[in-house]
Amino acid sequence: MTSTALNDAERVAQRIALMLHQAENAATTGEAEMYSTRAEELLLKYELDRASVFQTLADAQTALRAEKIIKSELNFTGIYAAALTSMTCTIVEALGSVRVIEVIPSTKTKKRLWFIGFEADVRGAALLATSLVIRCQLALERWWKDVHAAALTPMQKFKERREFICAFGDGATLRIERARLAKLVTAGPSTALVLRDRRGAVNEFMSQFDLETNRVGGWLVGSGDATSAGHAAGLVSNTHDTGVNGGRRAIEGVR
Repeated sequence: MTSTALNDAERVAQRIALMLHQAENAATTGEAEMYSTRAEELLLKYELDRASVFQTLADAQTALRAEKIIKSELNFTGIYAAALTSMTCTIVEALGSVRVIEVIPSTKTKKRLWFIGFEADVRGAALLATSLVIRCQLALERWWKDVHAAALTPMQKFKERREFICAFGDGATLRIERARLAKLVTAGPSTALVLRDRRGAVNEFMSQFDLETNRVGGWLVGSGDATSAGHAAGLVSNTHDTGVNGGRRAIEGVR
């Protein structure tokens, strides 16, 4: 159960169960009393008993086993398709529960991605990826207004924008990884184990496909300014709010 698969009741139950587990396995009597007291406080606060806590977790595990692994497709077209693909692959893989594959045949201007994972995870990853593509475009537009583009050749302009996109993905990925690590530390080892189990189930599901895949290779990059600006924009991007207003415009529209 990742954070996207847990409802509020399940999150509370998991916290209480973790406290009880730590109380039972504490190194000292004082430590055991501390964890036990905290568990009792949570039980009282949420008007629960131990039986209901473990029943909630059992029901969540049953629902998890019933949840389907699905494959969803996302396509990019245009001269920045490769950069957007690279950005998306990096971001989605950082979530930890969804695999993203670039399926070939593909060209430099037409890319096809598969998101593979449990249904709730895939929906969340697809919404996040779409949201960040739009946020990247808006950040690129703002940065490009201050670039002295008149002195650049068409190829230099292309490389600058492409570098910004990829660096934005790196910044957003770093933000996601930090948030994911913080959640694992807070939730405890049980969440990490469940996440690993989900990832393992997805990998097993993928083995049934005879996939011919392609990973975006290296390229000549733009300037250090483009890298710094893109990374900074990605690092402060909202990687949790996947609600986006307005339509999806082509990044090629930035001139």
